[in-house]
Amino acid sequence: MKNKILILGKIPPPIGGVTIHVQRLLSRLESDALSFKFLGSTKNIILLIRELKNFRALHLHSSSPYYRLLIVLLGEFCNTKTIVTIHGDLGRFNSAFKNTVDSMAVRFCTLPIVLNKGSYDKAIKLNSKVKLITAFIPPLNRLELSTVIEDKLSSFSENYQLTFSTNAFNRTIDKNGDEIYGIEMLIPLFTKHSDYALIISDPSGAYSEYFKDQKITVPINIHIINYPHSYFEILDRVDVSIRNTSTDGDPLSIKESLFLGTPVIASNVVSRHSDCILYSRDSLSNDFETIIELLKSHTINSPIKDGSIEIFKLYQQFFGNI
Repeated sequence: MKNKILILGKIPPPIGGVTIHVQRLLSRLESDALSFKFLGSTKNIILLIRELKNFRALHLHSSSPYYRLLIVLLGEFCNTKTIVTIHGDLGRFNSAFKNTVDSMAVRFCTLPIVLNKGSYDKAIKLNSKVKLITAFIPPLNRLELSTVIEDKLSSFSENYQLTFSTNAFNRTIDKNGDEIYGIEMLIPLFTKHSDYALIISDPSGAYSEYFKDQKITVPINIHIINYPHSYFEILDRVDVSIRNTSTDGDPLSIKESLFLGTPVIASNVVSRHSDCILYSRDSLSNDFETIIELLKSHTINSPIKDGSIEIFKLYQQFFGNI
């Protein structure tokens, strides 16, 4: 009899929304003693075929449309059911061919999981079994921040009216040529509004290098953390988090922030959680003082769901008791 489920994807390093999601999902599977095997994201076709033949189902986590379609087709070949989580906004690539490949993966997999309403509206036309499930899974264990980071957070708290934070996993460009995370836009914003502090979480170090290469001055009220650390712990210590992206899926940082009770301001480029304060990226600079006023009376009302609960229900629904 085949084993129950095979998990394909990456775990940290590098630190990123997808890798953290996979890591936390695996931890939950282990803690609940569910039957699974984690294979990473190997591209060895022979190994994949050999493994797939031993499993009734696989759950794929990947940002590559080509890898997604490859795994779906191999699943068909091996008679293995395929769940594919589309991390990111469906149709976000600047290549029509990539978006077509992604649509094929959604159409032919057993069950696609998407992370926001916009992606769901597109995916339902391709595969009627699509599910909308949050990517948020709370960590089982808390990690400590370094003394250097703790000291900087304490200093900001003492010397500025509010401390904001934002995060990125690399400096990347969208299909329109815009910087996806919107970090560069925040430098002049916080240079102008020097009563507020900003923590930039970028464990890749890409933004530090970019600012240095471009001779962009980072003011003293902005601190970049350019090495691995727990952004969850950062969010627990700041006053507000910013998600200034040009495109998105179901960002882990927003759910973590709201889970911890930290208010979120976010660009309105995709559907967001109802407790976020939304703004247009193009008008953030002009609307910033208005946003500050909104924050004074803002409350978080809706509980944040643990996505692993819905995923486990899905496993049991499709593949029996694991």
